[in-house]
Amino acid sequence: MRYYFQIIVCILFISCSTKPKKQTQIDFTTVDSFFIVKEKLQKEELPSEEEWDQLFNSTGYKVAGRDQSREGYIKLIKLAYYPPSQSEKDSILQFTLKEDLSNMQDYFLKITLENFIKVGEMEKELLTYREQYDFDQKIDAAKEKLKGFLIDPTDSLITVPSISAAIFEPEAYAYPSGIVIDLNKAFQDPDEELIGFFSHELYHMYRSKFENKEYANYNGFTRAIEKLHNEGVADLIDKQDTVFQSALYPKQFTDIYGEAFISTNQTLEQFDELTCKFVKGEVSEEEYNSTTQNMFVFGGHPNGFSMTRSIVKNGQKEALVANFANSLAFIRLYNEAAKVQSKYVFSDELMAYVDQLDDQFFENKNM
Repeated sequence: MRYYFQIIVCILFISCSTKPKKQTQIDFTTVDSFFIVKEKLQKEELPSEEEWDQLFNSTGYKVAGRDQSREGYIKLIKLAYYPPSQSEKDSILQFTLKEDLSNMQDYFLKITLENFIKVGEMEKELLTYREQYDFDQKIDAAKEKLKGFLIDPTDSLITVPSISAAIFEPEAYAYPSGIVIDLNKAFQDPDEELIGFFSHELYHMYRSKFENKEYANYNGFTRAIEKLHNEGVADLIDKQDTVFQSALYPKQFTDIYGEAFISTNQTLEQFDELTCKFVKGEVSEEEYNSTTQNMFVFGGHPNGFSMTRSIVKNGQKEALVANFANSLAFIRLYNEAAKVQSKYVFSDELMAYVDQLDDQFFENKNM
């Protein structure tokens, strides 16, 4: 009996001491591969081609397209951790951004290198964070946050895409094939900011399931108002302020964002005038599409956010949610708000074109 008791104790001890890593919806293969090459470089050993392949074929780098910049990234990683590269590293870290932002590409090299260095200095904390942080709870919280912007809060179409942690510049991105977030950014950001980011991107993926693709890509007008509508509502979910703030971008860059938000009235007036000329045949479709493509900067974020804030201020959030897949209804809602808020009001000619497109593409109108 004593013999069997000893066997049971041993089995229990082994099962407790071999507890598997915490399971999560986040893919960490890029992070794990990155630390392998980092440790080798710090020992003045060059990683093998297989180890570099493992890093650049990992989910995070593949989704973010960093495998397309392999040689440049290898150089930056070596500069961060390989002692013989010290002099060249120092020259990049002394880089100064020009006032006109003409050397932004070099600026991104600098902040990526700085992030690599910080990651090396904080490796222990980041690995503990990677093991212990409850990412799943934050994703669940993001889904809950999103429900206030859905017609059916229990909708089963709220799906979580591929989410990967990586190490590159301190930023997070959403791509058609998934979301990628820098591990150091996730570590530094407050929980609410991380939840908001996930919720924002989940909204885009949810809305895409209802998108009328023929309408969305019909011409420059529909593409422009789709951007304004889509990003404007998504920004309501995770942004409280009109000021764009990011540790990644310089003040000159964030100032441009703020100026775009403030000048929404003027930009919408230009859009209106150009659209009316296009509808009358005074401007070619090629010229119209080309001009409208660049009219709303930052992917439509600042101007769309301004418009959706006006709609909510006018007490029309429920209507905004009900018409979440119809950007023509969004334009009508904005115009109603604009009339009582001293905002730019779209012309009757433009609104007539909105009605024409609505009849052409949307049989069932919520508004």
